[in-house]
Amino acid sequence: MRNGYLLLLFAFLAACGGGGGKKRPSDADADGVADAQDCAVNDASRWQNLSYQSVDGDADGHRANSSGQLCAGTALPSSHSASAVASGDVDCNDNNAALWRILPFVSRDTDADGFSVADSGDICSGEALPPGYGTTAPEATAADCDDSSATTWRILSFLSRDADADGFSIAASGDICSGEALPSGYGATAPRTAAADCDDSSATTWRVTMTYGDADGDGVGAGAGTVTCIGANAPAARSLLGYDPVDDPSDPNATSVSNYELPVWQLTTP
Repeated sequence: MRNGYLLLLFAFLAACGGGGGKKRPSDADADGVADAQDCAVNDASRWQNLSYQSVDGDADGHRANSSGQLCAGTALPSSHSASAVASGDVDCNDNNAALWRILPFVSRDTDADGFSVADSGDICSGEALPPGYGTTAPEATAADCDDSSATTWRILSFLSRDADADGFSIAASGDICSGEALPSGYGATAPRTAAADCDDSSATTWRVTMTYGDADGDGVGAGAGTVTCIGANAPAARSLLGYDPVDDPSDPNATSVSNYELPVWQLTTP
């Protein structure tokens, strides 16, 4: 009886592959490929390395040449191909689905002001050139005179200039890159000679008038007048008035004006 039980046990072990039978290889994802040969042991959809020659990284339907191997199933995924792309069909930017082909341009509007300059070259594009590039060159007279600033695009002529921004200008003519109108500091009309700025490098001086030396500092000068470029007031040690009878700093009485025989307007030169 004992021998009968042993025979049944051996038969059971033999049927189950036990005992001295050969052990089956591990196949974790049950895809029919042993883990030792499976490139993705936990993914039943992939099990073999396949070679590729081109890739569509941005899924725009256009591929760039790139070679290597990829763990796949029966075939490469749609993003990879076993064939290389012809040089003229290579995706010029495989990271941007909106860009895939090279197009030529002959004009450029860098500052996006609607006015362009003549400039030719090639750029990675989509169906059409990207904004800022054109297929028609502008006429020389219509070209943007400053394609780095959206506020300036055309040449305008000027006849006056106020470089120190004091509101008084000098007669100066020329052309400058402008927008709808001349920029601040330039005018289309020349100033009258008498009203021209006598010093366009200083905002504190703009008019020519007669001034007198004021040695004693009482606000009224004396002696011969000198034509001087000034602003609102006379410069230090000078005065717009010249009727001081005693303009001597060594005389204590000279610091006040004592002679008003003539009105101021008769004693000063405008």
